[in-house]
This record gives sequence, C-alpha cells and structure tokens, in this order.
Amino acid sequence: MKRMFRVMLGLALLPIIATVPLFAQTVVPIFETSSNPLIIYVASDLSAQVSYKEQDMQVHPPTQELADSGFFILFPDFGNVYGPDFGSHPGGTSVTVPPTPWTPVSQEGTPDGDGSSGNPWTLTTTVNSAGGEVKVEQKVTYVDGDKDAEWEWIVTNISGGSLNCQFTHAAAMYMQGDGNAYGYHDPATGAVGGYNQARTWYEQLTPVIPALSAYEVNDYGTIWSHIIGDPAGTGFGLQNLVTPDYTKIAAGLQWDVNPFASGGQIIIKDKWRFGPNPPYPPSPTPTPPPVPPATQGLVITLNSTTLTAGDQFTVDVTVQPINQSFDAWAVILGNGAIYSMVLNNPAQIRGGLHPLITGVKRLGSQFSGQLLDMQIPPGVTGSYQVIVALVPAGKQPSLGNTIPNFLDQKTVTVQ
Repeated sequence: MKRMFRVMLGLALLPIIATVPLFAQTVVPIFETSSNPLIIYVASDLSAQVSYKEQDMQVHPPTQELADSGFFILFPDFGNVYGPDFGSHPGGTSVTVPPTPWTPVSQEGTPDGDGSSGNPWTLTTTVNSAGGEVKVEQKVTYVDGDKDAEWEWIVTNISGGSLNCQFTHAAAMYMQGDGNAYGYHDPATGAVGGYNQARTWYEQLTPVIPALSAYEVNDYGTIWSHIIGDPAGTGFGLQNLVTPDYTKIAAGLQWDVNPFASGGQIIIKDKWRFGPNPPYPPSPTPTPPPVPPATQGLVITLNSTTLTAGDQFTVDVTVQPINQSFDAWAVILGNGAIYSMVLNNPAQIRGGLHPLITGVKRLGSQFSGQLLDMQIPPGVTGSYQVIVALVPAGKQPSLGNTIPNFLDQKTVTVQ
C-alpha cells in the first residue's frame, strides 16, 4: 500500500513538473518498497539522483532530484561533448561549463518489472546527440533490497560514418549529508568512489563491460574540466588518479571506442553502490609521503653526558661542506652563565658570548676537530647545554638565525 501511494503521488507530480519552465527534464522515481534502501531518480537528460532510505540524497546538490551525475560522450574529432542539461537544473550545479545537452527522445512513465531478482525494476530513457552522431538508450535496473543499481547504455552510431568516441559515467558524490570525502580506487575491479571521514558511508562506481580505459576521483571542478573541458567543449579525458585530499569529490569511469563503425552498436554497463558497509576494504586514508630527513650538516660528539668534578670532558665537532659565508659559535649555557669555546685552544673557555670564528667565506670540504678538552672543576654541579652552530656572516647568534641543519646541541649533567 505504501508503494502504491508513493507511485501514484509520483505520477501525479510528473505532469506538473513537465509544465514548469525551469524543469526542462522529467524525473521518474523508481520508488522503494518497505525493504528497499534506495530511491533512484532518473531524469530524461540521463542525469540521476539517489536517496538512501529516504534520507539524504547522495549526489550534489543533495536537495534536488535533478543532480550532477550522468552519461557523457566526447567526439574528439569534432570537439563536441554531450551530456545532461545541467544548465537547466533548478537547484544549481557544480558544473561550471555544461556540455551540449542530450536531445530527449523518450522515457517510460513508470519502471517495468516487480523488483524481484528475476524481474527487476527497469527504467528506459532514450536520447540523441543534437548533431545526429549517436542514439543512446539508457536502462537503469534495480532489485529490491540491493545497495547497488545497474546502469546500461546501448549506443548506436547513426552518423553515417565512422566515429572516435570517449564515453564517461561520472557523479559528484555527496556522502550521506557530508559534502567532503576521501576518494579510492580498487585496481582489481576498476571501481572508483569515496568514503566519509568516519568511514561509515561509501559510494562507488564499478565497471562491468567493456574493459575500462580510464578512471579518476577528484574535486568537482577538476573532474568536470577533464570530461567537458574548456568553453569550446573539448574534454581532456580522465587521468587515472585519485586525489589525496578530503574534499568534495566526483568519481568517473571512461571507455574509449576508436573507431566506432557506422551503424555499429556498443553496450556499456556499470554498477553504482551506496551504503554504510564497504564492498571491499577502502584504500587507507591518504597521508602525505614521508619527508626524508635532511642531512645534518653539523654534529657534535661528547665523551660523556654525566660528569663529576675531576672528570675530563671533551667536545668534538664535524661540519659538512657549505657554500655560503658564516660565523661559527660554540658555547656552554648553564647556572645562569655563558661560556664560549676558543678555536685552536681546547683547554680554554672564556666567560660571555664570543664567536668561535667569523667571516668564513665557505667550507669546501668536511671539517672535523676538537673544540674542548678540559677537566671539570669542583663546585659547578648542574645541568648545561652545549651548543655549536653556524650563523650567516654578520647575523646575531640565535636559534632562529642558524643556518638550517648546521646546529647541534647536547645536555650535560655535572653531579
């Protein structure tokens, strides 16, 4: 009874929709029974919208039955791209440069079948390209209770000549009320899609036939530019990549047929799946590639980090070549005092902040040497910082002014 009411309501709305000028297409819902999770809205321009359990719609814009998904054909030889009439969708569109709209031919008023696996719901929509190149018969098939539906396109070359064609099915996905998603691609099946940040909701397109030529998951604008292209209408094709960004994603599948013989016919199929459970483990959440550690240009070596009065304490340094002028500083900080090491005199330190050497033009080869070799005197217990650094010539010594990777520091405890 519920389904009968909803179908009757849907049919009652169809004449109204058809008479409103802003709605250039009719929209035929495939309604749910009490067990179905999906409601599929198929428009006469080959766009589609899907609702899951009467909750949020799953294609942008999520409040409209006329949405940003559909079937496209690019004829590279002519530069023509045909697709849904996004410019006439009343709820707006993410497609900045719409394709040339399909010319509607026919659409069934209600779906055939009874929703069983042996007789699934089937809705047929037929369009032509405005230039008379092809006829497209689209069949959307759905079995009650399934989380996916099958899209089939039977394309016939009616041009009278051979064609080169690029067929694409794509959708601007909207993850159960969340406009952003991570993308994924399954190399084993060719499936593309996305999942929300909590990994509680997934959408995917899976190719069935023929063999796939290309795929892409990317932000809305990038996908549409690769399918539809510039204002002249020349698409570039999908790029076999998945964006690593958590963003508003669209996913697409592409099939290339070159040549498509005059009078020839090709059948293209894929499945579109929705739901809280992934059909396979999704790709891990993308993370930036690890940045290899930078080579440390200056390293100090201490003979010990725990000392007592009377112990010998040494500080050695190794500096890699550097092609810029610099000043060198080697200091010990602790107990409220600063002590500076003295170049070529490792037995001596002096109070205050003094450079080890200034105005060195460059260091053409590795330098290794001893900066300090002294006996710990009594009465100096505490914690000390040993710091050796290179600073651009003439700059004041500070941690912020050091030359990158030419700073090292160690902590020493005197007991």
